[in-house]
Amino acid sequence: MTPCSQLVTLIVKRLDHMHDVAIWKWIHKIAVWQPGLETALFNKFSKQIMDIEGPWVKSVLQAQMDAAKVLQWSLIDGWRMQRTPVNMSCPNLITEIRPQLDALTSKIIEELKCCASSRHEQEFKQCVDSHVGRLSIERTESPLVWKLSLGALLK
Repeated sequence: MTPCSQLVTLIVKRLDHMHDVAIWKWIHKIAVWQPGLETALFNKFSKQIMDIEGPWVKSVLQAQMDAAKVLQWSLIDGWRMQRTPVNMSCPNLITEIRPQLDALTSKIIEELKCCASSRHEQEFKQCVDSHVGRLSIERTESPLVWKLSLGALLK
């Protein structure tokens, strides 16, 4: 697997958790957008980020959070429109989901280190574009999610 494909796999795994995150927030009536949590995430990984091209990594991580919010809002809006009862179940956001998200974020940052030197090469760009196209067709999430989350890799 190429570093680009490995990176995309990690990003997809992170976004796969957003269904449970959305359920937790729906059940507990927690806002999707929590700026304090985003700041805390950047602070938590700041040392790891500084080892690479800081602005690029920050923009990629911000794109992951933006895509996650789009996905959560989409799910919650769907539940509201369908009048879905708030009795769904999911893992605990604080003790189960967030530690997994943090571990994936750390792995994403490490993979970004591997990709930093090749991110301007045509092969990397083609790999990202290919994954955006494939995921937009294969997955049920809006293509916007994939354009947001993966498009930032090319900036």
